[in-house]
Amino acid sequence: MNGRKKTASGLGGALYGTGGLSVISEVVFLLLFSVEFVNVHPVALMAGSAAGIGLPVLIMPLCYAFVNGNTAIATGRYHLPMAVAGLLSALSYVMLLGIDAGNAVGQGFALAGLLFLHSLSTQIYLYAYYSIGQRFDQSGNATALRGIFTLLTAITAAVLVTFMYDGSLYSVAAITAVAAVISVAGIVAVYFGTVRAMPGFIRLEPKHKRSVKENYSRFVSPLRTRPVLMFSIAAFLTCAAVGFAASALPSAVYFYAFGLVKGFKPAVLVAGALIVPMGVFIYKACRHRPKACANAAVTLSAVQTALAAAVSVVFFVPAHEAIKALALYLFAALAGVAMGASVASGWHSNEYGERLSGCTSGRYYCLHNCVSALGFALGLALTPAADIISSGAGEAAGATVSCCVYAAILLIGAVVSRIGYSGKSVGRSIPPEPGADVVNEER
Repeated sequence: MNGRKKTASGLGGALYGTGGLSVISEVVFLLLFSVEFVNVHPVALMAGSAAGIGLPVLIMPLCYAFVNGNTAIATGRYHLPMAVAGLLSALSYVMLLGIDAGNAVGQGFALAGLLFLHSLSTQIYLYAYYSIGQRFDQSGNATALRGIFTLLTAITAAVLVTFMYDGSLYSVAAITAVAAVISVAGIVAVYFGTVRAMPGFIRLEPKHKRSVKENYSRFVSPLRTRPVLMFSIAAFLTCAAVGFAASALPSAVYFYAFGLVKGFKPAVLVAGALIVPMGVFIYKACRHRPKACANAAVTLSAVQTALAAAVSVVFFVPAHEAIKALALYLFAALAGVAMGASVASGWHSNEYGERLSGCTSGRYYCLHNCVSALGFALGLALTPAADIISSGAGEAAGATVSCCVYAAILLIGAVVSRIGYSGKSVGRSIPPEPGADVVNEER
């Protein structure tokens, strides 16, 4: 135990924390993918993107059972699936560059396949990451660093898009290549940050045999606790809002209103830059007052929803260009602030949810990542729906729907998260289920 604590301090903890950089590829993809698939029918794009990200959720309980029950990896049962999953995730973004060569049908199937590969590999990677952190980072310092690095990826993605994106496939190639390099670098850093602690991860007890039904039942069992269910619904809605905002707002709202240079890029940069400081500030300010953090997320989301209504008026009522720009960029800034507050609220609710669920970090966050993936799937599926509205009812209508739908989903998610704190079980730790071990992974 002492050796692990020593490993988690200093350079080792910093290297472990850089694992948050691996999500850069996901952020970049959300920002760019829909622009590059204009030849695919919106309905096919909607179904393919949702299925590609959502279907791996059906497989994750079996992946969890396999990794958790693996007794054959002598160097630690997590490093191998982490490395393989992370490298496949990066590879999927390199493969993305070749999709443009095919026809619309080929593009649609290739998109769904690459999204499936990326979604599954990212979830496996994050599960292994949190399972290692359960014992490697018992002080929580390295995981806090991961949160900071994860938020920094939003700024990194915004900067990459601002300075490297010009609407061409070549710029997408350059950005995805950088994202893949950052992703692999984060995985390598996690390896070197935890390699000394790996002997403590070797499983000595025999593998526990369970049926497929038992594996699925255990996987979703934390949702039986009402606050955990509320927090999971909130995470689903928040991820849906973030995914929809990243993939739809730049193109459906700001590109429509001001064009690529004057609208798309500045809006991405403003929103992305504000997510990080606001998320860190609110999380730190409400470190011991999670309900206050949830209240802040609800308040900011409500203000954002009211501003979305005002922006909708600007789209249909003749207004001076300066007023229109002020309203839209204020909405972009508030979007970054509101998403940062929702992310901070999500961190607090995860801490509560993990304790109330009675299971270990590995299983809780594996389930949480699946819920988040379903949220992103919904957000990406809504993007083609906004395009359908734009083509049928006009671009102004599409922009209006995009602003209002994003704001409404984020507000509902914030409200549901706040409701999760109102249960009587909040603040009372639920004992672990029989046979669970707080040091070793659940049997």
